[in-house]
Amino acid sequence: MRFEKMAPKCLNTTIKTVSQSTTSYQVIVTEYKPTVILGDNRTELHLQQHHAQGVMKITEEPDGGYYLMVVDAIKAAEGTTRIEYYGPSVGHEPIIDAIKGWASGKNIGCPDLTKI
Repeated sequence: MRFEKMAPKCLNTTIKTVSQSTTSYQVIVTEYKPTVILGDNRTELHLQQHHAQGVMKITEEPDGGYYLMVVDAIKAAEGTTRIEYYGPSVGHEPIIDAIKGWASGKNIGCPDLTKI
């Protein structure tokens, strides 16, 4: 399992995006905070997202931001791992693909968070 190595390296970051049209200009600054929890038979990855600029907050957010996703990697049969994913089904494919790769042992590197 490579969550403990790759998540802090790849997901502990701040992304600035700019959206512009003929009638509007918007700058959004998003901070991502991964937390990895190691257990005997499972590893958990919690990914929080905090919009530091450009997004109106409707409700009070937890320390570190709203939870974007939680992924549990659970040891299954000998040499296999079962992944349980809790989060959005669309819109965050680069992160989801990276996490699946890390869980399977593929060296796919860090996701491009500007593609979200």
